[in-house]
Amino acid sequence: MTGIIVATLKPQKGKTMKKKIYFMIILIMAALLSGCKKNMDFPQNFNLGIIETAGETKDTSITLYNDDMEECGNIDIKKGNVCSLSSYAKIAGNNVFMLPAGRTGKSDEDGIISMDRKTGVVTEYNMGENRLFDFVVDKDNIYGISAKDINKSTLIIYGISDGNITYKEFDDITINRIFNDEDRIILCGFSYKSEYLLSKMIFINKFDYNIEKEMDITAFGISVNDVLRKENGYYIAFSTKKGEDGMSEEMADSVAYMENERIISIRTNEVISQIFNYNNEIYLICYNKLNDEGNAIIKLGENMKQRKIFVSDKIRQSDIRDNNMYVLGEKKLIVLDLDNNFKKQREIQIEHRLDNEDSYVSGFFVN
Repeated sequence: MTGIIVATLKPQKGKTMKKKIYFMIILIMAALLSGCKKNMDFPQNFNLGIIETAGETKDTSITLYNDDMEECGNIDIKKGNVCSLSSYAKIAGNNVFMLPAGRTGKSDEDGIISMDRKTGVVTEYNMGENRLFDFVVDKDNIYGISAKDINKSTLIIYGISDGNITYKEFDDITINRIFNDEDRIILCGFSYKSEYLLSKMIFINKFDYNIEKEMDITAFGISVNDVLRKENGYYIAFSTKKGEDGMSEEMADSVAYMENERIISIRTNEVISQIFNYNNEIYLICYNKLNDEGNAIIKLGENMKQRKIFVSDKIRQSDIRDNNMYVLGEKKLIVLDLDNNFKKQREIQIEHRLDNEDSYVSGFFVN
């Protein structure tokens, strides 16, 4: 259910019923007027929102910026670890949707929140007491992934307009990523068979939620970080461990292009977190927690040839709007001109607003 209170009137006789109806109408009007007043100062023309969140407490702050990258507003939300996983904020219609993972070690959240980009009103969508790993959204539904047990996962489909929830169970797989693909959704995960770890991609039809096909992608990596559709094929970013024991913390990634079951793969030295298509050219966003040198933007040329064109201090997230690429680091956000050899256009030095020692910048969204 969404975070909306609904009053139900039961039939009664005489003047008592009329008085109660008038009283309820007055209460509802007062609530609406109060809500309007509360959001009168919300900047409807903001350009950017940067998310700061805490791990030990339910505190999140979204700072809003205008086109000149000047601070123009702020929204406080009583949720912890918002956008803390690999699940970035996502925009659908007038809303930006975000996943709160809950306080560290508590797992005390089981839904999605949205912020109206015109009013700043925050709405909560309860996904049925399921801790979500990842989600996507379109104009009709929120699609979330939950896995309560190893090798058993649930796809949760939440109807935005009516609050109806549909569940689809998957055995023998732990699904940890989900991607939108027009009339399909793509689920990615892994399963244990005997002593081996197997990786899979599952394509689900949005109309009846039936499986269209499954693919074994173990040869390319343990997990999928991002999927980008381009024409009739898909670019896929894989992660795998370098160590012979399979437990090394050092990561090596690959990016693959898949079309008609045929896959071309190349190895990179960086961990690929996102893939973008701009003017029919592919850009890889690389982020490595352990090594500053592993943070870069890579442009793929013909035959998957790599060209490293920008290095930043620990890239957390990127996005593209028009000809601009927004790049969020730990202490600043910069805007690069893709049509002018990645020339830096603007920069924001991020100042923490939360009075929490464990607060951190987890992501951003472009309006």
